[in-house]
Amino acid sequence: MTTPSYIKLNKDNQERLISETAKIRDVDKRRKYLQTQGITDAEIEQIIDTVHFRTKGRDKFPRASKMIFTRPTLAMASSKEIAEYRTWKIRQRLGEVKQALDIGAGIGGDTIAMALRWPVVSIEIDPDTVKMLQHNISVYNVEKKVQIIQGDITKLIHQPPFRDRLHSLDIIFFDPSRRSEDKRTVKTEEYTPP
Repeated sequence: MTTPSYIKLNKDNQERLISETAKIRDVDKRRKYLQTQGITDAEIEQIIDTVHFRTKGRDKFPRASKMIFTRPTLAMASSKEIAEYRTWKIRQRLGEVKQALDIGAGIGGDTIAMALRWPVVSIEIDPDTVKMLQHNISVYNVEKKVQIIQGDITKLIHQPPFRDRLHSLDIIFFDPSRRSEDKRTVKTEEYTPP
């Protein structure tokens, strides 16, 4: 997974370009506008993709216009409604939750919903997705309630400091990637992490 290259642009300029580009409906006109802005072809494509993903992301997230996605991360993300329902069910069953662990946090759908209610430790293996997660939790102003660990849960679980930490958790949440070769799968052996 690669982080969208526009993240390297000046943040104010990046958001201005995305906002202005979103006002243009035709993709060819979007591209022509961006070509006048002194950015690379790769940055142009990333901004066009971002406008597209943010538009599609509105179906899942009310603040999608400020979030960062890629096609696969948006496809795998839990919607706000699903994440809130899960959080509500957790609260109904457990009562007070002092801290949760979200394994395979992705771009943060479930992490955000939980962090609006209690502290969360989020684990994500992919460093580029971690950057998106960091950005997205800041969009919802929950970054102080989320600790992100970039790593592989199948390796972290064997490290004594991490294992010892598990005792302080009230819940371990896991919503694995159910994609194999860019297609949805129901085979548990193809879930990531396993």
